[in-house]
Amino acid sequence: MRDRPKAANVGSVALRPVLLYPDPVLLRPTEPVGVVDDAVRRLVDDMVETMIHAPGIGLAANQVGVSRRVCVVDLSVGEEPDALHVLINPVVLHTEGSQFGEEGCLSFPDILIDVERAQKVRVRALDRDGEPYELEAEEPDLLFDDFSDVDAAVARLMSP
Repeated sequence: MRDRPKAANVGSVALRPVLLYPDPVLLRPTEPVGVVDDAVRRLVDDMVETMIHAPGIGLAANQVGVSRRVCVVDLSVGEEPDALHVLINPVVLHTEGSQFGEEGCLSFPDILIDVERAQKVRVRALDRDGEPYELEAEEPDLLFDDFSDVDAAVARLMSP
C-alpha cells in the first residue's frame, strides 16, 4: 500500500489529497453521517478548499479518504458563494428524462466517459449545519457525479 500524502494547511482549512483509482477507499460504499457536528463541518470546509484548489466542480468525501455520504458541488469553481451546494446524506427523490454527456472525475484524471443521466433531478440532503433541504437540478449530471459514489464511475470505467 502506498503512503498517502499529508494534508496541506491553507488558513484555517486543510487541502486534502485527492485519492486516485484504484485506492480501496474509492471502492467501498460510503456510510451515512449520523450527526452533523464540528468534525463534519471541518470535513466540508476542507473538501470545498480541496475542490477549488484541484480545480474541480464537485468532490465526494471518499475522494479525500473519508467513507461518508458527503459531497460538495460548485459549478462556479469558488467564484459565486451561492453556487456552492453541500449535500450530506443525499437521497434522490425524483428524476425526469434522459440525456447523455461526458463525465470526468478528479479521482480518474484525464479520463472522460459518456454517461446517461436524468435531465432533471430532485434530491433531499442536509446542509453544512445539518438542516434538511431539497434541491432541484436541471444539470444533474454534475450533481450526480459527486454523490452517486465513485464506485458507480469505477463500474462504468471497468465495463467493456
